[in-house]
Amino acid sequence: MKKVLSLITTISMFICPVFAYNDIEEKTESITVLTDLDIMQGYDDNTFRPDESITRSEFAAVVVRALNLEGYAKNNAVDTVFSDVKKSDWFSGYVQVAQEKNIINGYPDGTFRPEEPVLYMEAVKMLVCLLGYAPKFENHPDAYPNGYIIEANQQGLTRGATGIITDPATRYQIAGLTYNALTLPMMEQRTYAEKVEYIVNEEKLILTTSLGVSKVEAEIKEIKDDSAILAINKETSLLYNEEDLEAGENTLAIKKVLDLSSYLNQKCFVLINMENKIIISIFPITK
Repeated sequence: MKKVLSLITTISMFICPVFAYNDIEEKTESITVLTDLDIMQGYDDNTFRPDESITRSEFAAVVVRALNLEGYAKNNAVDTVFSDVKKSDWFSGYVQVAQEKNIINGYPDGTFRPEEPVLYMEAVKMLVCLLGYAPKFENHPDAYPNGYIIEANQQGLTRGATGIITDPATRYQIAGLTYNALTLPMMEQRTYAEKVEYIVNEEKLILTTSLGVSKVEAEIKEIKDDSAILAINKETSLLYNEEDLEAGENTLAIKKVLDLSSYLNQKCFVLINMENKIIISIFPITK
């Protein structure tokens, strides 16, 4: 049995309700977290519309936000290499960044087809590339879609996902796939003299590396007027900056206010922006 290492951390907080979409009966971890991270959003009528499809341009925006490059994308709107994505399009910066990062390639006729729904297999391929695995398929032009699907299955990207690969992906499926991608090891290039190698870096995750966010397993032990006491299990947590937690009791200022009263004495996943010391999201751990 693993020894549980717990750490008591004081986190300053204020009170306001956690979001809920009126068209989703049960709170879903993937949708909750992606909403709180501003990677995906609902609509003005407080719906998420989980069964609707998502366009290719919208999904390009999702993957760019996951890399924490939305600001860069918004400031770099250009006439892209794709004939149907111009500087005046709201999505041009996102498409440009995704193309620069080898996440998207477009079609043989030079188009991106931004308004078409992204297919399940296209979304999987883009997320595999988001994780840095594109070099594995450079010399295999026939790898799409089966090669990418197999890689996604092996890496755990499609864990819990279901769908017909040739059908348009739903917003619910996109949320699940993207959420899985946040905590999977990325592949990176390393150069030794003139030799280039690609390795899987188990410590390089989109969540921690790109977003600067720790996902910790914690039990809400006590709630005071302006603070909450969390017992953090370090062995099962993804700590972005562990030094912040090892000193004992640390006060982490929270800017995004969350009501933690309903989570008292529960084990939860808590997402913390470790640079700004902000609790971003919380989700109860259930059986």
